[in-house]
Amino acid sequence: MALDLGPVQEASAEHARYVEPAPAHAVPAIRLRNVFKVYGSRHGVKTVALENVSLDIYKGEITILVGHNGAGKTTLMSIITGQVLIASLLRKFLP
Repeated sequence: MALDLGPVQEASAEHARYVEPAPAHAVPAIRLRNVFKVYGSRHGVKTVALENVSLDIYKGEITILVGHNGAGKTTLMSIITGQVLIASLLRKFLP
């Protein structure tokens, strides 16, 4: 059973006044650039779990990962937390 949430809508003016963008000089707490993760198998078949993912998360932000099964949400979180290593690692955690 698929859940159709309809078209994506911009935040209402009422909601937007509670959400402040990060200042232009702010430094991300987590920064990922062009991350990819490929899993191999015993039979030589490779599965691309993530491809060219870039992400900035700023201190105090709440970030939600949404996607269908197999989209790479858990892989991305495992990379961010250091549980999964990636070959092209440009993962940056700042104080």
